[in-house]
Amino acid sequence: GYGLEQIVGRHHRMFCSPEVYNSREYSEFWQKLQRGDFVSGEFPRVNSKGETIWLRATYNPIFDSNNKLYEVVKFATDVTAQVEKNQQEREAVDHAYKAAQETRQNTRLGVSVIENSVARMNEVASEMHKVSGDINGLSSQSGKIGEIVETIRSIANQTNLLALNAAVEAARAGTHGRSFAVVANEVRSLAANINTASQEIAGMIDRNQQLAQLAQKNITANLARADSGVALVKEAGDVIVNIQNNSEQVVEAIGNVTQHLAR
Repeated sequence: GYGLEQIVGRHHRMFCSPEVYNSREYSEFWQKLQRGDFVSGEFPRVNSKGETIWLRATYNPIFDSNNKLYEVVKFATDVTAQVEKNQQEREAVDHAYKAAQETRQNTRLGVSVIENSVARMNEVASEMHKVSGDINGLSSQSGKIGEIVETIRSIANQTNLLALNAAVEAARAGTHGRSFAVVANEVRSLAANINTASQEIAGMIDRNQQLAQLAQKNITANLARADSGVALVKEAGDVIVNIQNNSEQVVEAIGNVTQHLAR
């Protein structure tokens, strides 16, 4: 504190920092007292060590018989510890408010990312379902082609048998059956070529069907994973939405606390 000899005859601004006594509030403070207004509140002041303290004080102006301001009666209590505690609480609340706002913004972005991811994964799953259907169609067509090839092989075998019988009959006919025997040999050769080609085609169809079945198996497995991924992303999206809703409530609650502390 100050000694009496330190304050007698000195202006009140010796108890204030330059920022305070040069402020508009300090000027209005004295204008109120000069009008005879009673002033009370919490005020920043400077102690004898030059340290800032806070006083909860009342200032009561006293006027003489000529209605001139004679003195100001002051009653004050040091509330520095309480004010500093309140300031720390306000700073903590402000920090929490900013963090909550940032969390809210991040969760909004997270919801947007999740929604885009779900949409994209749904598109991929839809395309995979389409490809799966196309492969099933190709497998079905391959089966039908295989049936046609099998029919061609059967006809070729029958033709080969008929050509063989014709060659036997031509041999029996002797000289008169030579030209017929040549034709029968050509027909039998053609039937053999057709049979060989149909076997090759059947082999290729079998391999294609095996590849189609393998592709179908892989796509089915990927579809299951994709559907599971979509479900997980949607679940994560629901969690993010809940976090967003909670963060909105937290921001609102902290905002109310901030307004209360600012009063």
